[in-house]
Amino acid sequence: MSHGSSKNDIDTRKRALVYVRVSTDKQADKGIAIPTQTDASIAKIAVLGLECDANFDIYKDEGYSGLGMTKRSGLLSLLNRCKQDKNIKAVVVYELSRLSRNQYDSAFIRNELKKKNISIISTTEQITDDPMGDAMAGMLTVMNEFSSSQTRQRVTDNMMSKAMKGDWPNKAPFGYINKQEKVSTGRVKAWVEINHEDSSWVIKAFKYYASGSYSLDSLLIKLKSEGFPENKLRGTKLTKSFLAGMLRRKFYIGQIEWANYEGPGNHDLFLDKALFFQVQQRLDIQNKGADRRRKYESFTKAICFCGECGSRMTLEKHKTSTGRSILYLRCIKAQQGKKVTCSQSYGHESAYVDQIGEIIKSIQIPPHIVMKVKARVKEIFADEEKLGEATKREIEKHLEKLKTKKKNLINMLLDKEYQTDSDRSLYEETRREIDIEEIRLTTELQKSQGRISETLKLVDLAIALASNIYTAYKGTKDDNLRGLLARTLFKRIEIKDKKIASFELNAPLDYLCRSQFKKASLAIQFEQDTICGPYRTRTCHPLIANEVLYQMS
Repeated sequence: MSHGSSKNDIDTRKRALVYVRVSTDKQADKGIAIPTQTDASIAKIAVLGLECDANFDIYKDEGYSGLGMTKRSGLLSLLNRCKQDKNIKAVVVYELSRLSRNQYDSAFIRNELKKKNISIISTTEQITDDPMGDAMAGMLTVMNEFSSSQTRQRVTDNMMSKAMKGDWPNKAPFGYINKQEKVSTGRVKAWVEINHEDSSWVIKAFKYYASGSYSLDSLLIKLKSEGFPENKLRGTKLTKSFLAGMLRRKFYIGQIEWANYEGPGNHDLFLDKALFFQVQQRLDIQNKGADRRRKYESFTKAICFCGECGSRMTLEKHKTSTGRSILYLRCIKAQQGKKVTCSQSYGHESAYVDQIGEIIKSIQIPPHIVMKVKARVKEIFADEEKLGEATKREIEKHLEKLKTKKKNLINMLLDKEYQTDSDRSLYEETRREIDIEEIRLTTELQKSQGRISETLKLVDLAIALASNIYTAYKGTKDDNLRGLLARTLFKRIEIKDKKIASFELNAPLDYLCRSQFKKASLAIQFEQDTICGPYRTRTCHPLIANEVLYQMS
């Protein structure tokens, strides 16, 4: 991170600041390295006729994602400089995604700079300094965030593919160590090996617990007293939770557990399987078969707040007298960890989703913005589709090779006049290996085709969003996509008396659609009798002061 000098060290002419960022070394390889961004930004400033001192006015963050801003010291220093220095007239970036890939952070940064009459200028994107420019910047940020989500999904898919091949795709569990080397093709081969020093502690922990002489709490004390190497846990401390997880880890008996997948691994083992299952039996008895279920998730939790006390909402599932399960949204009646008094009761989550849809009916983006968004969407997903097609062709090529290999194997066996047991055994073993690889590649092909189909579906959704937001919201059956759309549109929704009482749109929609809502004046009437909760109102402790949601330091 580099940052500017004090206010007294610079002159009083109109200035521009430069912000540059890369999150990975790969970005530098793609031509957007720090020097590339810096040179383009300084050239743009020269055209604008502003001053920029290369020693004091360039701020950078290296190795940080654009999806967050709290850890980017370069960006925070730039924002503080803008608050104090009245001579700053512009902040120049290579592209808006360098500033932020998160729509909320982007809107916050734009608003803070606008208060100081400071423009944001992109060297590669034509963003005007007016309301329409704000609208376009907002749309680009949404698309950039969506593109980042797609990249994360590709990484997730690659890690899952590695796990399905029997290779651990992440940092090695305690007792093992990560290894890698470059192979002749230039690719990096990565695997895990046994760390004999650390593995001895794993074996010791299993033996102690299997003896029946220790609970998890007393085992924790015992291991610490004997000098367990906590410094090797890579940022994690030896806790009861870590110990319980280690004793449950099937990796130690050769199983790969990754997301929802479980299958055999290729790594060497050091733990006796009988000892592992003895420990599992003890843990099951101690836990009495406890089933810790995940909390229910919905996008409504992220954007909905209580209109009476300002608390967040939570989801609960209840069964009716007929056995039907219904999700209810209710106020948590708490702020900053303290209970508050609130008279609001439960409401059907599905009814609030429908009410949100009625509000979205009133949102329409101006036609000229729609055209720009469509062009940007097609540009983003063109590369995505090419990558998917290339992956599909590569897998199909490998499958054809396997079919040829299988035919050759059969012909080789048939060509032999006399077949020995060794020949048949070799044939069966080789054929089994080919079949396993064929199944794996077929699964990969189906996933690849699914990703292409999903990409095309997302393109249709994004274009439908630009053309008709309500159609996009109601048209998708995917709760994740519907949630992404709702979070893109709404900054905050307040619920009171079992209906939506008020809402706030994200920038730039708040500007673009304000006239539409003046006409509508939220004359959307919601029925209350369809969303009654399962219980009566709860009472809590006295109301405390409202929580400060966000404040720039």
